[in-house]
Amino acid sequence: MAEADRAPLGFIRLRSVLAAEGWLGTPLRILLALLGMALVRSSHQGALPGGAARGILLYLGFALLFAALLASRHIALAGTPSEASQGRGAAWGARLRGLWGSGLGHGLLVGASLVDVTFISMLVLYSGGPLSDAYLLYLLLLIGLIPLYPATRGVALVAAACGPAYAIALWMVAGGPFFVFDPPFVSRYLVLLAAALGSLGLGWLFAQRETKLRRLEAALSPQQSAGMSSQALQKAVSDLGRRVQQLRTLQEGIKAINAAMALEDLLARIVDNASQVVHDACCSLALYDEDEGAVVVRAVSGSAGGAPEPGHAPGMRAARWVVQNGKPLRIDGLRGTPAQRARAEGAASLISVPLIADGRTIGALTASSTEENAFSDEDLEILDAFADQAVIAVKTARFYQSVQERRSELEAMLRGIGDAVLATDARLRLTALNPVAAQIFAMRRDVVAGQHLSEIVDNRDLEALFAETLAGGQPSIVREIALPSGGERGTRFYQALASPVLGEGNEVRGVVVVLRDVTRQKELERAKSEFLSVVSHELKTPLHSIRGFVDIILMGKTGPVTEMQRDFLGTVRQQAMILQGMINDLLEYSRLEAGQIRLRVEPVLVGQIVRGVIERLRPLAEEGNLELINLVPLDFPPIEADPTRLEQVISNLCFNAIKFTPSGSVTVRVADLGAEVQLSVTDTGIGIPADQLERIFDRFYQVDSSATRSYRGAGLGLTICKHIVEYHGGRIWVESEEGKGSTFHFVLPKEQPQPEALTVDFSAPARRK
Repeated sequence: MAEADRAPLGFIRLRSVLAAEGWLGTPLRILLALLGMALVRSSHQGALPGGAARGILLYLGFALLFAALLASRHIALAGTPSEASQGRGAAWGARLRGLWGSGLGHGLLVGASLVDVTFISMLVLYSGGPLSDAYLLYLLLLIGLIPLYPATRGVALVAAACGPAYAIALWMVAGGPFFVFDPPFVSRYLVLLAAALGSLGLGWLFAQRETKLRRLEAALSPQQSAGMSSQALQKAVSDLGRRVQQLRTLQEGIKAINAAMALEDLLARIVDNASQVVHDACCSLALYDEDEGAVVVRAVSGSAGGAPEPGHAPGMRAARWVVQNGKPLRIDGLRGTPAQRARAEGAASLISVPLIADGRTIGALTASSTEENAFSDEDLEILDAFADQAVIAVKTARFYQSVQERRSELEAMLRGIGDAVLATDARLRLTALNPVAAQIFAMRRDVVAGQHLSEIVDNRDLEALFAETLAGGQPSIVREIALPSGGERGTRFYQALASPVLGEGNEVRGVVVVLRDVTRQKELERAKSEFLSVVSHELKTPLHSIRGFVDIILMGKTGPVTEMQRDFLGTVRQQAMILQGMINDLLEYSRLEAGQIRLRVEPVLVGQIVRGVIERLRPLAEEGNLELINLVPLDFPPIEADPTRLEQVISNLCFNAIKFTPSGSVTVRVADLGAEVQLSVTDTGIGIPADQLERIFDRFYQVDSSATRSYRGAGLGLTICKHIVEYHGGRIWVESEEGKGSTFHFVLPKEQPQPEALTVDFSAPARRK
């Protein structure tokens, strides 16, 4: 007991708080765990998710562990070492008492409160997110922190952590930051922020009251009771009553922040309350206007004599100085320096404190009086508390305004986009959509965020696109989707671009899909294909006639032919053959695009097909002094493929290699990859620029360089190869370096998944591996 008498009052208060935690905190935490389990089960139809169950068990374990630690504290602090217990045990007990008497108790209080915040956040996560009633538990925790503030100032960290913890829990539920635009979240977050600030304010006032009570207790102690005068006692009681008034005024300010969203109303209420508490002084609040670059008075109050006009508020010079220097100012107008008297602007006494938000001074709160020495250090502290309220009011109003502006901008952007936009979270619950999407899917006007995608969109292809994007693995997915259209419009086609919304650690938090109507483009493509097919067919007949008559003339059946005529006629015949090849490519592509060609799958000997292609193209290669090298053995195991289409692919690749190789060689190789076969055609020709490799397989695309202008064609050969390979279930790519040649690789499966004939349909996008 003697040790307790000699201990600091702060330590005695901490011991009382820890003792209360020992017999009251553990039952309350168990009650909180049971209440949380009930909330989670009610939101899951009586079921308790595994994650929530583990969290509740861990929290109960923590509560028991914390109770055990407090029991050891009681034993350590209550034990008095006797002479018989001297030695290691006594020394260890003394060290333990010293440890509890230092910072361990403060750390345990703060740590336990942070664990409570974490547990409540878990309950919010598992009990419905933004609509969860577990949100109210934060408010109960903040109320419970008020009596702890006089014991340890560390609980301020706990109060500050409630808001971010709530936002993080909602982020995990929503799968993204979309919930910050919901008015229910904004209002709840502002209430939670105001409650946290109110908890801190009340705690601070309780601490001040504790200080006064300790002073009063010291004044009433036997050692000082003889010298204590009744005047000092009356002053202490008066100060205590004044603190109670300050507490009530601060509470009114917190209620005003919660009740009003208009900044001017909030600032006016804060200034009026400050005037009442600080000796009915004339108070003014000024904010720095970044647009005007000046300090502007936003609220003014005063005594019963009347408040001055905002444009002529006293202390404006002092407010400007405080904003510029970021430090509080206290002036006695009669005894101050000439510069200070000038800043006081005729007031006998003046105090001014800065409004600091995020490390930046945004304004000043000033109180002035016509009486000398009207303000004390305590008045400066209480004015600083009102300044903190003003900062909260300004930040809250500006945050709310910025959220509203950002939301309006996003809504305007979504309304102005001609494409349909839909966004969901990781659970495929709708988070955003624009009017175009609502029109396409004939959505009702009562569709709100949070509804599941399947309740709004009845299209399996679109739902599969959302699910595939959520599975991850690709930065974006482009797919064509057909959607039924009401009336006589029939089916319309949309190009869908699906992109994942990534969170921390690249975890997919949601999906955004943009739908662009490409029905008109598809109709134009179909008309173009039909036109090309018709024109190609119409050109074939005159070309056959031209070639026939040229052959007759060259055979001499129309009379003798001179060497010059033979040379000219040979050129005409050669160009007609080139034109015939281009027309054949156009007809082939038209048939492929119309789905008129079917793959006839059968066992194929790759070696025989390659040898036939090489022998057929060898005369053309010899004309250019090129060497054709066949490294594909004749006994290579057969694969399942369409022999005609496989020969067409190999022939096109070899013909291109010969055409774009001025000198050197063209080599054909094969490799057994187990379930697949890889064929490669390598040349030593002009190569392909790196910036054109990605487009080399696009239809009608040709490499644009001076070295290739003499090799122009229809630009469909590689496109046809690509689609034939991909509809065999394979893939094709190219490796090239400009000036050093190219290698075209394509891989085919040895066995086709379907034994029936495969239709090559170019009206749909090719499959990509």
